[in-house]
Amino acid sequence: MAPWRTLLIGVLLLVFSPASADSPQRVLILQSFGRGFEPFTMFSSAFRTELAERSLQPIEFHEISLEAVLFGEAQGEAAFIEFLTSLDAQPRIDLVVAIGGPAIRFVQRNRERVFSTTRLLIAGVDERLVSAASLTELDASVPIRNDLRGAVENILTLLPDTRSVVVVLGRSPLEQFWVEQMRTELEPFEGRLELSFFDELSLGEILERVAVLPPHTAIFYGLLVVDADGVPYEQERALTKLRAVASAPIFGLFEHQLGRGIVGGPLLSVELAGREAAGAARRILSGEPPSAFRLKPILPGPPEFDQRELARFGIDDLRLPSASTIRFRTPSFWALYRWQVLGLAAVCLAQALLVSLLLLNRGRRRRVEDELRNSREQYALALEGSSDGIWDWNVQTDEVFLSPRCYEILGLEDAGAVRRLAEWDELVHPGDRARVAATLRGHLAGRTPAFRAEYRLRGTSDERWLLVRGKAQRDTEGRANRMVGSLTDVTERRLAEKAVREVSRRLILVQEEERARLARELHDDVTQRLARLAIDAGTLEQSGAARSVGATMRDVREGLVRLSEDIHALSYRLHPSLLEDLGLPEALQVECDRFSRQAAIPASLTVGQLPQALPREASICLFRIAQEALRNIDRHARARRVELTLHRLDGGVQLGVRDDGVGFDPAMARGRPSLGLASMRERVALVEGEIDIESALGHGTTVVAWVPIGGGPS
Repeated sequence: MAPWRTLLIGVLLLVFSPASADSPQRVLILQSFGRGFEPFTMFSSAFRTELAERSLQPIEFHEISLEAVLFGEAQGEAAFIEFLTSLDAQPRIDLVVAIGGPAIRFVQRNRERVFSTTRLLIAGVDERLVSAASLTELDASVPIRNDLRGAVENILTLLPDTRSVVVVLGRSPLEQFWVEQMRTELEPFEGRLELSFFDELSLGEILERVAVLPPHTAIFYGLLVVDADGVPYEQERALTKLRAVASAPIFGLFEHQLGRGIVGGPLLSVELAGREAAGAARRILSGEPPSAFRLKPILPGPPEFDQRELARFGIDDLRLPSASTIRFRTPSFWALYRWQVLGLAAVCLAQALLVSLLLLNRGRRRRVEDELRNSREQYALALEGSSDGIWDWNVQTDEVFLSPRCYEILGLEDAGAVRRLAEWDELVHPGDRARVAATLRGHLAGRTPAFRAEYRLRGTSDERWLLVRGKAQRDTEGRANRMVGSLTDVTERRLAEKAVREVSRRLILVQEEERARLARELHDDVTQRLARLAIDAGTLEQSGAARSVGATMRDVREGLVRLSEDIHALSYRLHPSLLEDLGLPEALQVECDRFSRQAAIPASLTVGQLPQALPREASICLFRIAQEALRNIDRHARARRVELTLHRLDGGVQLGVRDDGVGFDPAMARGRPSLGLASMRERVALVEGEIDIESALGHGTTVVAWVPIGGGPS
């Protein structure tokens, strides 16, 4: 037996071991799928809550998912039956509750072998999936009834011009059962409707199809637990994605889907079904025979509709059936702004009282005016004493106010030299003007919460850097009408950062030079001496010595050869001589070949147009980035193919490394320190280049690094 089965059986036997007579009643819930899959999760939650609150005795719940046990490996069902059979011998389980089609089919198929003497409640499943002939005296049933024809008739009632219906269902055995049921039960609609089933598509392919559906089409969303690619979707995430791109209205079966994207209709309440099942369970636990609970199936309730979806697709309320309930209506003006109106009225009343008090007390008004005058004087003093300049820009009139400190920072003697934004823009270095303007436009459009840009000052003998910050004030429609901010001289900080970069660059250069020296010593001295020893050992082997001596020397020779190869490889890793001898493309090709041999992953290199000679710093930077990227692919990516590209671009050289592996979530990666990624970014920053790392789970990773070859701005 597999170790995981032994551990699972041991843990659950411990949970269900015999206890004292006053122990709580124990209920074992067999779930068809893992927790988190609707509508089973909602049914289980309603069942547990209702039973725990209504029962006169304490209830101890234990829940097992058949998905994790039965579908993990081919022999899972046999091991699970063996485990449940051992549980059946323990008089600890008072009631077994099977929820969902797969669980019910499993229990009924193996009823004689599993819990043959334990009371069983079948719930949360359509009556079509319950075999009445298999029910014993210990079995109770609280089924539901999905009205498939009624769902299609509801579509035609609301949209009589509908000519085709797209059916969205998954590929699990339960979903395939419903595919066949729909094909059979919807035969009467042949000739009037064209039915298309998307069960053989992945969710991505389904989303592409539903985004471009033809007119007079409706979408019927049944259940999407697992798509055709085997990807599971919990908490109705598939429905959420479907609603975001659908070009046609979506209809469903369950009440909990209302508000998540479906239009509505006669819907089945899973929560109600869970409460009904809990009532039957409570009576069974109280001593009533399970065979008395062969209840009629729970049917869909009165029609309910989502006002937002009706409006989205232009469905007239007059087409709705009588006694329909419309939910999610747009609230009235009073409902939306009642408290704001009351607050405004209170403010107006307060203002009226304040005006009355001001008219009765002129002295108080004069004191307020004096305090206001003092505040203005203090504000002026604060501006004069601040190291930052303050600016105020009227977006509507384009008028700009600059404090005296702003003029000092800008090096202007005329206090009225800047009255318009264009005049200020002329003071920005031409190389930074487009970037600053783009940042400003982005903030005015609402894409950034605040405006922040650093730029060089035009026309200064020594390079000066300024930092401008600000934030827009907006009207009720979100349009910017005014911006207020500060201006700071950050030249000293920029010079300090430049000095730090220079020191870091020199440190890396020294490190590379030291690696090159070590590589030369290993290659030119140690490797050649070891090769000489190997030759001598081979000569001794051929000199006619005794057989045992020859064998010994042969081993020595082979060991020396391997040692020589290892030292040669170490020399290459410390500093690839090909990089200086033959250039970056040849060194990258050798690295690709080495990676393909060691990792057994094909790696190809495509070289475009390149300058005749690349700067040494740029070559080393791109080579080390390629090495680190390939090392990460070998360790983590589980890729089938790797592609490297190298070509000239925008005054520099760009390297791309792409794999088709498992990828990763960049948001999660930023929360964990990664020495490799940090090393790549630091190397690119030291040569004033750029690097971009794009990845997504299941879609591989792409690393793109660009370095200038003609020097960049300091």
